[in-house]
Amino acid sequence: MLIKVSLVLAAATLLSAGRVPHLEKRIILGEDTTIEENPWQVSLLKNGVHGCGGSIYSSDIIITAAHCVDQKKASDLQVRVGSSDKNHGGTVHQVAAIKYHEGFSRYTKAANDIAVIRLCKSLIFNDRVQSIPLAAEEPEAGTIAKVTGWGRNLKGSGHGPLQGIEVSIISKWLCKLDYLDLSITDDVICAGTWGKSIASGDSGSPLTVNRKLVGVVSARSSSAISGQYVSVVYFKDWIQNAIESLSCM
Repeated sequence: MLIKVSLVLAAATLLSAGRVPHLEKRIILGEDTTIEENPWQVSLLKNGVHGCGGSIYSSDIIITAAHCVDQKKASDLQVRVGSSDKNHGGTVHQVAAIKYHEGFSRYTKAANDIAVIRLCKSLIFNDRVQSIPLAAEEPEAGTIAKVTGWGRNLKGSGHGPLQGIEVSIISKWLCKLDYLDLSITDDVICAGTWGKSIASGDSGSPLTVNRKLVGVVSARSSSAISGQYVSVVYFKDWIQNAIESLSCM
C-alpha cells in the first residue's frame, strides 16, 4: 500500500511540474501518423497476419523484440514495409533468419527482450522506406520521445492507420514504483504519460528521439502510466554481433 501511495504522489508531482506532456489521446488510442513521417516502421507478420512492429536498421536488417520472434520459424515470418496500413500496401518481404538474445525468457518480463531479423532480399529505400540509426546514448528522464505502432485502439484491435504519440522518458525509480518491481534492470527504458502508454500489438515497435532509435517496445504496466522499452544503447554491441552472425548464415 505504501508503494502504491508513493507511486500516485510521484506521478502527480511529475504532472504538476509539467515534465510529462498533456496530450489529448492515450497511447492506447494513438494519433494517426504516416509512414512518410516514420519510414523505418515495419509490421512483422506471421503467416500474413500482423503480430508486432519493428524498425529498419539497414537494407536487410530489422530490429524488434525477442518475444515477437521466439518460438517462431523464420519461414513463417514476413515483414511489411512502406505502408501506414499493417494489412495493405507497401511491400512484403520474407524473413531469412532471426536471432534473439540468448538471455531472453518470457518469465523475466522485459529483460534481454531484443532481436534482429535478416531479410531474404535487401529493401529498396525511398521516402516510405528508410533505415534509422541507433542513438549514441540513452535519453535523460523528462526527454520527450515518440512511439509508433499498430496497437489496440478504440477503432478496434489495431485497425486503421499507423498510430503515434509522444511520451516522456521516466526515471528508473519511478518506473520501479509503477511496475511495483524493484528488479527492473539497466537494459530497460521506461517512458509514458499519465494514462497514455503502449498497447497490445505495439510490441517490437520503435521508441525514438530526434529520429534515432533509443528503445524497442517490450511491455506495458497495468497502471498504463508507462511502457517498458529495451534499450538499444545498452544492447548496441549485442546487436552488432548478432547482425554479423546472421550475415554468415
